[in-house]
Amino acid sequence: MMKLHEKINIAVLPAALAVLLSGLIRLGFSLTRLDYYLPYSLQSAVIAMVSMSLPIWFYCRSSLFWGRPPLKAAAPITSSTAIVFGCGVCLSLHFLLGTFSGDQYPDATFIVGGLSSWLMRVFSMAVLPAVLEEWLFRGCILPYLERFDRRAAVLLSALLFALIHHGWQSILFAFAAGVVLGCIRLTCGSVWGCVIVHLVNNTAVLCVQAMSGMIPPEAVFIPYCVISFICMAAAVAAAIPFYRELCRAFRKRQYTLSAFGKEMIRSFVFWAYVLNMLLLNILNIL
Repeated sequence: MMKLHEKINIAVLPAALAVLLSGLIRLGFSLTRLDYYLPYSLQSAVIAMVSMSLPIWFYCRSSLFWGRPPLKAAAPITSSTAIVFGCGVCLSLHFLLGTFSGDQYPDATFIVGGLSSWLMRVFSMAVLPAVLEEWLFRGCILPYLERFDRRAAVLLSALLFALIHHGWQSILFAFAAGVVLGCIRLTCGSVWGCVIVHLVNNTAVLCVQAMSGMIPPEAVFIPYCVISFICMAAAVAAAIPFYRELCRAFRKRQYTLSAFGKEMIRSFVFWAYVLNMLLLNILNIL
């Protein structure tokens, strides 16, 4: 009979494999000088597809993860409410944290490369991450952990998701968004609701990038305020029905959060993952 910290090791393993493969591919690009010749969007697409597809395949094929109970699919109206709530909260967080401004995301790709270059950027930095990251963190890790404790499963999957981002603002936003996406996964019973929210969020950021290269920052202040108000209003409107469904999803409790946290500290795969991501963040800053 495996102990809980050993089960946490297994849960973190797909994310650890994804990080290891991502680092190896980036190192290969650097050693072969391909990073000078390949567009950044194409590099991102290759890294995402290889580094995340293989751990997802490993999760689906490995006997370590067999026997996991499938989450029941929710009614369409419940899923729609969860998606509206998720989009509203994530886009509102961008405004509140200051990560949704033209100054934060200066980019002239749309002007220099045209529409085709920007669409390639959307595919590599919005569509692929939305699908692969959600299948990895909310499709693999969270369902495995939710057998033991659903609240801890949401928090741990959100923490692992946050650590693959760079910069304190991005990490803070990714953790908050990861909690919301984890809750959506539990209420919807399907990972596709999370994919939709993630895709809307990433595409919105890329649209802001394109606008920042064409429109002065002072000219978009009022539109930002209007969009922020609409996002917050949508989140508030969907909050009550979403909260009711979430309470039903969180009824299953096996461990207290403190007990789960103590077991998580004993997980050597978790700490290897954390130290690896901290090192990558430090190297990225330098």
